[in-house]
Amino acid sequence: MNNEVVSDKQGISLIVLFIIGSSSIVVPGLPANNDVWLAIILSVLMAMPMALIASRLHVIFPERDLFDIIEICFGKFLGKILILSFTWFVFKLAAEVLRNSSQFLNTSSLTETPLIIPMICISMLILFIVKKELE
Repeated sequence: MNNEVVSDKQGISLIVLFIIGSSSIVVPGLPANNDVWLAIILSVLMAMPMALIASRLHVIFPERDLFDIIEICFGKFLGKILILSFTWFVFKLAAEVLRNSSQFLNTSSLTETPLIIPMICISMLILFIVKKELE
């Protein structure tokens, strides 16, 4: 099968657009009231070291995936626990994103439609993308 590969620029664009879209639906730092801009800047500054560490680990272990790197750095036992917790976090976050996106669609334009319908449609779109093996 002919796999399409997402370039680095396209990947960064997808991440930035996802963050902007999610931030417009679920406003981060809402308890900060008038200082939301400061909360967003602080969160970006706090996330930067983690992104730098992740990119450095990717440079050190170029042929390894994230789970292999975690097992190498933390050992078999602790690595498996971290992998399990990371996988749980990713699934939980994906469920929250699916729920928030579907609820936004339902509230803004599909007011009479049950919430499960947009959730099924978005899930089918995601399954289609995964089945087509977009890399």
